[in-house]
Amino acid sequence: MDPLEFEDIKEIFLQFKSLHKIIHEFTSKKSSIEGLSADQRYLLALIDRFDHPNQKILAECLKITPATLSVRLQRLEKAGFIEKVVSRHDKRNVTLHITEKGNKEIKSCKDDMKIFTTRLFEGINKEDLDRMKAYCQIFEKNIRLMKEELDDQD
Repeated sequence: MDPLEFEDIKEIFLQFKSLHKIIHEFTSKKSSIEGLSADQRYLLALIDRFDHPNQKILAECLKITPATLSVRLQRLEKAGFIEKVVSRHDKRNVTLHITEKGNKEIKSCKDDMKIFTTRLFEGINKEDLDRMKAYCQIFEKNIRLMKEELDDQD
C-alpha cells in the first residue's frame, strides 16, 4: 500500500478540525442556555466520576494549578452543585461532594449527551461505525508512536 501524501489527507484533516469546532460551539451554546458552561459541566462530571475527590487530585487530572481550580470550584459551590466536606479525622482533608442539584445536572448532561450523540450519528450504519472505530484506533496508534519518538528526543 502506497503511503498517503499530505495533499491526499489535507481535506479530511480540515473536516476533522471543522467538526471539532462545530461540536465545541454547539455544546458551549447548549450549556450556556442551560446555565452552566461546558467547562463547568465537565468539572461536575469529573467530580462525580472520581467519587469525592480532593482538589489536588482534580487539579492534577486537569493539569491546572490548585488556585485556578479553586476559583472554578467556588462557582460550582456557590451555585449549589457541589459542597466541600472537611474530614472529621483530618481537618486538612477536604473532599468534594455532589449535591442533589448537582446530581440532577449530571443526569441532564448524560441525557443531553445521549440525544446529541444519537443525532450526530444518524445515517451511519454498524459497518460504517466499525470502520470509523478501526480508523480511530490507527490514528491513536500513530499519534502514540509520534509521541514516543518525541519523548525519546528529550
